[in-house]
Amino acid sequence: MRLKHTDYIAVLLVAIAYAANVICTARNNVWYDTLTLPSLTPPGWVFSVAWQTIYALLIIALARTFRTLNAGNTRIFTLWIINGIAHVIWSPLFFCNHMVWLSFIDASIILATAWLLIWNTWRYDRISSILLIPYGVWMILALYLSAQIAILHTGM
Repeated sequence: MRLKHTDYIAVLLVAIAYAANVICTARNNVWYDTLTLPSLTPPGWVFSVAWQTIYALLIIALARTFRTLNAGNTRIFTLWIINGIAHVIWSPLFFCNHMVWLSFIDASIILATAWLLIWNTWRYDRISSILLIPYGVWMILALYLSAQIAILHTGM
């Protein structure tokens, strides 16, 4: 399979999201380590494995989306853009700025757009849709953890 310029764009977009996550997470482990975490919080290594796997699947799904959809299908492209922006700003909101409730709202947007992408992509490219399911499932856990951390650390 020959790589197209859209494949490189998909890799670049996901790499930007990954870089934002790594930069903010690496600098703010001290703050995160002081948090009281919900009981369902997985060990740190699970986050690393899960996100690396999800980012790889996102690259493939996004590249396939670019290849299979025409430019006229603005709904799916709009969902990818909204999801990508929300995804890129989550780590800075949570890890860099400690805005736990705003990051919860952002995680809600990520979760909603992830499942909307799964749903809307299904009729055009079932493989891409299936590749996005781990992202959608992981975001359910992420939203739960985000909500619990916000509740535990804002006195609610």
